[in-house]
Amino acid sequence: MSFTFHCRVIGETLIACITGNLVAGNRFSLSKKLSKRISQDNANVILDMSGIEHIDSMGMGDLAVISSIVKKHCGHLTIISPKLEVTELINNALLGKHVEIKEAVDV
Repeated sequence: MSFTFHCRVIGETLIACITGNLVAGNRFSLSKKLSKRISQDNANVILDMSGIEHIDSMGMGDLAVISSIVKKHCGHLTIISPKLEVTELINNALLGKHVEIKEAVDV
């Protein structure tokens, strides 16, 4: 299963709701599509990952690319509502130092 996502902008924040799997074979299109939407005007990005079922090392690499793009635009990346397994992978890959992880009620 691949992933789907939809975006909306609220103020200076781009919110992307993602569902499915971030795995090899489909991960490039997420960073490519999001990079077109990230700008100085909406450099802050919230990724709602509550619908992500599985993420592999390629998907983790894609999150690192997105984090880099956001930082290039002097923005902030927040991931909300990931499943426990996804949260553990992000923290184990040390992305947790560069990405804020929150529950949706905290945002």
